[in-house]
Amino acid sequence: MMKKRIVFLLAIAIIVFVLLINHSFLMNKFRKMELIKLNYSGPAPVIDLERINDNRFLLIAMKTFVKTKNGTIKLYFGEGELQIIEIVNRTVKDLWSWKLKGYNIFSFPCIKGNKIAVAVTQSPNTHYQNTIIYEIDLKNYTIRKIISINNFYIINLKLFKDGRILLTGYSRANEKEIGKVIIVKNKHIIFEKILGDRTTAVLISDFNKDGLEDFLISSVKFDSGVRSTIYLFLGSSNSFKVIRVATIPEIVLDAKIINLNGDKVIFVCPHDMYLLNLSNWKLRKVFNVKKGYFIVSLDCVDLNRDGIDEIVAIYTNATKRLFLELKYESGAFKPVQYYSSNLTCFVIRHLKNNSFIVGTTKGLYVLIASRDS
Repeated sequence: MMKKRIVFLLAIAIIVFVLLINHSFLMNKFRKMELIKLNYSGPAPVIDLERINDNRFLLIAMKTFVKTKNGTIKLYFGEGELQIIEIVNRTVKDLWSWKLKGYNIFSFPCIKGNKIAVAVTQSPNTHYQNTIIYEIDLKNYTIRKIISINNFYIINLKLFKDGRILLTGYSRANEKEIGKVIIVKNKHIIFEKILGDRTTAVLISDFNKDGLEDFLISSVKFDSGVRSTIYLFLGSSNSFKVIRVATIPEIVLDAKIINLNGDKVIFVCPHDMYLLNLSNWKLRKVFNVKKGYFIVSLDCVDLNRDGIDEIVAIYTNATKRLFLELKYESGAFKPVQYYSSNLTCFVIRHLKNNSFIVGTTKGLYVLIASRDS
């Protein structure tokens, strides 16, 4: 009996020792990240960021308004602002801005060459759901209206190389939502297809390597449980061969191309992340989001220059806000660095080397994800 007790206590001691080592490892990793406030006096909160070049970014900010009507409290968004900034030595210079009035907001800008395409829409709960697409020339900042689309609320926007604009989102009819994908060229809708209740994330690329741009899109249905279907549109200018690729039992919030010994697609959902292999079109779960948490935003970059991308994400719940670095190992993404913050963060984008620019309720910050030598 004494011998068994000694063996048991020894086993407990080993487990405690291992946990302490792991705890020390996590704490060391915790200290590896650093968050620095930029000298920025522009609009906040910053809800979206898109890179223009090495030190210039396009950012979107907006305000929130609380309104009470007949005892009901509603939250509205408005006074959207689009701004181009330049970051030099952690100082932010305002180069250009465009501010909207009322319950109007900017949504999902896309940059291709010297052109910016951006949507102007109303706060979602105003139920107007009209979208106006504008084009901005980065050479002289001239603004040109492309098209106005009635009864359409935009979720995402992308540009083809030839200037066509791809929109995802939904319309309303008889109190039901109708998901659509729309393509605009020369101020006209040249392609429109109904898909599910909403179309959400979209990526444009030459997926089948035939010299023509294709797009990969997620469509969500809410009846009998939430599920997203991934479709591949193999393309020409205004007609496509549509292939159903995979089904995900969640709504897809975002999709990005990631290099993991070859390009793959990562789909970000409220509870999980899924990886799509572009060589065989097989889909599998690669990260489980902890219960109560969700991923707000992420970016993919090769931090340690080994030819394989890591993910740096804003990972949060009701009380905790973390920056999380994920590394791909043994077929899954695993956390390797953490940084805790009390800021409410909306978007993270790679800046340069191991640094990232972060949009928050209090302006802009830089996250430094240091690496072991």
